[in-house]
Amino acid sequence: MKRIATITVNYRTADLTLEAVESLISSESDRLSVHVHVVDNASPGDDGDLIETAVAEYGWLETVELHREKTNHGFGRGNNVVLKKLAALKTRPEYIFFLNPDARVEQDTLEVLSRFLDCHPEAAVAGASIFEPRTDHEAVAAFRFPSLLTEFISSLQFGPVSRAFPSGLIALGTELPTMQVDWVSGAAFMARFDALEKVGFFEDAFFLYYEEVDLMRKLRNAGWQTWHVSEAHVFHSAGSATGVGRDESEQASRLPDYWYESWRIYMLRHHGAPYTFACGTLKILGWLLNSGIRGLQGKRSEAPRRFLRDLWSIGLKPLVLPGHGKT
Repeated sequence: MKRIATITVNYRTADLTLEAVESLISSESDRLSVHVHVVDNASPGDDGDLIETAVAEYGWLETVELHREKTNHGFGRGNNVVLKKLAALKTRPEYIFFLNPDARVEQDTLEVLSRFLDCHPEAAVAGASIFEPRTDHEAVAAFRFPSLLTEFISSLQFGPVSRAFPSGLIALGTELPTMQVDWVSGAAFMARFDALEKVGFFEDAFFLYYEEVDLMRKLRNAGWQTWHVSEAHVFHSAGSATGVGRDESEQASRLPDYWYESWRIYMLRHHGAPYTFACGTLKILGWLLNSGIRGLQGKRSEAPRRFLRDLWSIGLKPLVLPGHGKT
């Protein structure tokens, strides 16, 4: 049987996490041995107790392992809790499947992804197609690595420019065929355990956001490939676990400080300070132009609240004033 370990990191989403776990358990088959790991990231309240009680009541004790942490590690470090424990075992899983607590897999999702990795030994990561459960609309699940061009085009968000420079779009769009990509959504992807171990798992410097981009960049640098596998389907209610979305006026809500910190850490690690500062400057220029264009159209800027101020103070200021942020 193919040994697969799954990891779901919970923080204040016990009910969602249990639904995600149930969908994973239903994926076990004659070919797949699935062991489910749930990390409770020091959730306030009784999340840990609720999950522990449900695991016992539903008869999942042999399939589900709960890791109750005393610290909120964030996404990458939360996954590393399990990955490091698995690395110490004599018998390790062949593949790891990462699933957000606000996501659900179709019954054959793990089968499809594991068979794809079986047939593509050069691939370290296989990501699924993602659908919004309330509408059944397909969401973007595959992306390009950030660059000078993508940072400007993604901030400008002006149709004629985007169509003229399609390689400047970070998101690759929906309804993609199975294809090699730069990185896939961290909400649902499968990876080779040995490949993850060789690159050191997730980087501890990230709390939330960009950790999967960094991981797949490290894998690319080590000679591995990342693929989007269209035949594997996952349903994901984006924002349900993080709380980042839009307010009642339909403006994007303010991004948390750690989004800007993660962006800066990623860019610094892979491109250095001058390139990072240039990318940030182009992001600011793009959003200023976007605000001007939308203002002429009588529309509100699409930038998250306080985006320019936060990008400068959290993302760029530490580059010119050392000691003002994580690296």
